[in-house]
Amino acid sequence: MRAKNVRALGAAVVLVFAGTTLAGGTGSGGPGTVTDGPSSYTYFGAGTNGRAVWVPGGLVSGSQLFESWWFYRASNQSREYSFAQGVPNTTNYTGNVATFTGDESDANVADGDEQAGLTWTMTWTVTSGDIAQLQSTLSVTNTTDEPITLNMFHYGDVDLNGNLSDSAFVNGNGDIIIQDTGSPGVSIAYAAQNASSFQIEVQDDLLELLNDDGITNLDNQNNVTDPADFSAGFQWVDVILQPGETEDFVIGFSIIPAPGAAALFGLAGLSGVRRRRS
Repeated sequence: MRAKNVRALGAAVVLVFAGTTLAGGTGSGGPGTVTDGPSSYTYFGAGTNGRAVWVPGGLVSGSQLFESWWFYRASNQSREYSFAQGVPNTTNYTGNVATFTGDESDANVADGDEQAGLTWTMTWTVTSGDIAQLQSTLSVTNTTDEPITLNMFHYGDVDLNGNLSDSAFVNGNGDIIIQDTGSPGVSIAYAAQNASSFQIEVQDDLLELLNDDGITNLDNQNNVTDPADFSAGFQWVDVILQPGETEDFVIGFSIIPAPGAAALFGLAGLSGVRRRRS
């Protein structure tokens, strides 16, 4: 288990790495920040398991996010892999959108596994307003001349109001709703477009499953019974990409201002839809 620090950041995030204040720009796997009014998203850079800060502003204070990243497993692979192993080829921070790109065709894979011939673009869009939101869209392209069957995963470690003792349930739309007993008037909805399954685990147990040497399939179980520091994820099962085809996957974290709204919140709150392109 990793040690985790409770974050108490203000509505505007300004982080300093090696003496450099981060803002918009382009780099190779580097950290940066995008903003929309009082809302902001900061990515901590290469090799951090998607370590990030999301400050929605408004109804909640400080950062609501510890980590959030995408993983995959091709049918000819014996384990899951983090996209770019946390090291994007490029990172761009413009306005309210962070854009990362990468290539899995030369990824460092386990002995006996074949590399997946994939290129990808990942965006993180932060929006403020009545329902502040952080949305990520991952566009994956098959660059080979053969079909590829993928299992896709998104992992998220959310800490509502920086609290490490939250609870969660899955509503009728399949969204994971995170609640904090200290903030009964607000929730966070963690939603995924057209996902096949989910799983909720204590602390970073799910991340460890995705990073170990075996195959993981999410079990549609909430394995956290009491308020705790937990993480969660979604899986898309057996997605077939034809040569040259691109598939989009979309997740979102949304601040829900009333407990009753959390039960009703659905993916209509996300601006993207999962779509396939040739």
